[in-house]
Amino acid sequence: MISCKHVTYLKSLGLVVNESKTEAVAFTKKDTIMTEIEITGFEVMTKDVMKVLDVKFDCNLNWGPHIKNTLQKCRNKLSILKKICNRFTKDQILRITTAQYYREISW
Repeated sequence: MISCKHVTYLKSLGLVVNESKTEAVAFTKKDTIMTEIEITGFEVMTKDVMKVLDVKFDCNLNWGPHIKNTLQKCRNKLSILKKICNRFTKDQILRITTAQYYREISW
């Protein structure tokens, strides 16, 4: 259970806990344990997979969900590039591909 002390501390830093958007994952080596966490009277259910900063974590700390998601994004972009590659020069395709790559990396 997350106490009111945590919420008070976050508020002192200028942060707000949005209970309706709060998610939790119980990291275990065993099967998923569904549990409820209470934040200032609001119940939060744990999930099997959670996305943090565009990286998907599952309850066993496997990279499977993140890798599947990344591969799907790559396949979608590759499919689009294959369809348009005959309309551009090789240099233009390289620029488009490079721009897409650096756009995803948000330094």
